[in-house]
Amino acid sequence: MGFLKSKSLAFILAISFLSVACAKPVIFEGNSMLPAIKNGDRLLFSSDISNLTRGDIILFKYPNDPTKFYIKRIVGLPSEKISTRDRKVFINGNLLEEDYVDDATNQREWPKQSFMVKADSYFVLGDNRDSSSDSRFWGLVKRELIVSKYIGKN
Repeated sequence: MGFLKSKSLAFILAISFLSVACAKPVIFEGNSMLPAIKNGDRLLFSSDISNLTRGDIILFKYPNDPTKFYIKRIVGLPSEKISTRDRKVFINGNLLEEDYVDDATNQREWPKQSFMVKADSYFVLGDNRDSSSDSRFWGLVKRELIVSKYIGKN
């Protein structure tokens, strides 16, 4: 039984090592993700993007210029209808509760819009809505442009 336990432990350690080895450090520039992420924060991203969910923070190639990289939060998932009005986000008609958004950085009016998220895409927003270039202005992010997912600060 000891051999099986040590073999299992070795497997777990190997998986843990690979997870850390696949982590990419990134230094964040800007204030579009305040208050969660600040200018100069050292962030870790995982290349495992197999399970993207609402609320995940992702690193992706900017759709209008794939030589640039952006960091935003996934708000809308594939095949959902996203509406914006009165500085709020609605998903399939239901208000999205966003505890990561600070009212102090969400004062400017947004355009009233609706988006149907394509099956291969995501609707992304910065947490600091007053200072973010995001899906409200340039549209959806195709899955193929997503490079990695935020896993923590370094």
